[in-house]
Amino acid sequence: MRKASNPLSSRLIAGIVAACLLAPVAWQTASAQDQRQADVKTKRTPSMRENVYKQINRARDAAEQEDFTAAMKDLEGLLDSNLNSYEAAMAYNLVAYIEYSRENYQAAMKAYEQVLAQEALPASLQKNTLYSLGQIQVVSERYADAVKTLRRWFDLEESPRANAYILLGQALFQLERYDEALKPIQTAVRMTREEGGQVRENWLLLLRAIHYSQGNYARLRDVLKDLIANYPKREYWSQLSAVYGELGERKKQLATMESAYDQGLLDTAADYRNLAQLLLSGDVPYKAAHVLNEAFDRGILEKDMQNLRTLADAWMLAKEYDRAESALGQAAGMADDGELYLRLAQIHAEQAEWSQALEAARNALNRGDIDRPDQARVIEGLALYNTDRLEEAKAAFGRAARYEESQAVARQWRSYIEREQERLAALERARRAQEEGAG
Repeated sequence: MRKASNPLSSRLIAGIVAACLLAPVAWQTASAQDQRQADVKTKRTPSMRENVYKQINRARDAAEQEDFTAAMKDLEGLLDSNLNSYEAAMAYNLVAYIEYSRENYQAAMKAYEQVLAQEALPASLQKNTLYSLGQIQVVSERYADAVKTLRRWFDLEESPRANAYILLGQALFQLERYDEALKPIQTAVRMTREEGGQVRENWLLLLRAIHYSQGNYARLRDVLKDLIANYPKREYWSQLSAVYGELGERKKQLATMESAYDQGLLDTAADYRNLAQLLLSGDVPYKAAHVLNEAFDRGILEKDMQNLRTLADAWMLAKEYDRAESALGQAAGMADDGELYLRLAQIHAEQAEWSQALEAARNALNRGDIDRPDQARVIEGLALYNTDRLEEAKAAFGRAARYEESQAVARQWRSYIEREQERLAALERARRAQEEGAG
């Protein structure tokens, strides 16, 4: 898998720390039903005495007014008294609510653990406490503890909602237990769709990250299609195009990027370069050139050597030779070596633009560091020959003949020029003789 070159890089996984919006922890009020319920061991839940009930309600009222200091003072005094297990559970439950409200998560977790340590808890209180504790453990990045807590909650809850599955999946994901995380997240997605709801974007992002980490590009493709359908963003189009590339679906890869471009979603240099390369690979060079020029005009893409060279390639393939020469000339002027000048000389030679070919060939030789200096010498010789500078052309081919790669052709041209010079000299002598005879 070529992950290093894929836009679906580590950035895809980073930033998914919060996969779901945690519901605020609510304080569980005492009810007659709670007091009647027995726990799993069928022990009777003790009743709450009236004086304790009044003190807890006073502390609750203070907490609701955000007078946490007064609320905690009442609760600390209450907890120092002789409470039964149910009374202690309700007091610690309110402590947890207050500490959570103050974002003191460590203290909130300890308070919830105290709730769970009490005997004969009502089933509803036990479930609510486990779920709230699991939430805070996820927020506090205690993912292994959260998994254990939430599994205890699932054992008690008969009808889990989608958010609970996501919470468990998030904790497993952070532990890099991707195979285990996949099932609860997929369950949450399925439940939401069956209920006619829209799947949250960050749930789909979790699936995206898992499938990418597992190298499952077929499933990753489907998740990205869901993201585009519900949350159309530039990055999802770009990533879907890259996934089609991994799957070998080249036409869809190009079509996806073109669709994003047509919607005006592309706004990065990487996007425009990628689209231009895809268009070139798909034999659409004219549009590739226009895409690059648009990026230049908008200031998205810098007119550097590489980008201008790509533009020149696009214009060449589109048979727009003047535009190709202009772009390549700009690129060559930025290069540290003479390779692009040599390429420019070849293009001018192919168009029989001999003066420009000569200039470009000599620029290539002067700039130096080219793989085939012999080719520059040959083009120099051809340009000089075609501009009737035969003696200079013969000397240029003589220099070209020093290179083994072009030795044969250079010698042939040198010999040809020598014969041509002899022919022209003979013609000149005949002309002069004719003029003298006529005189």
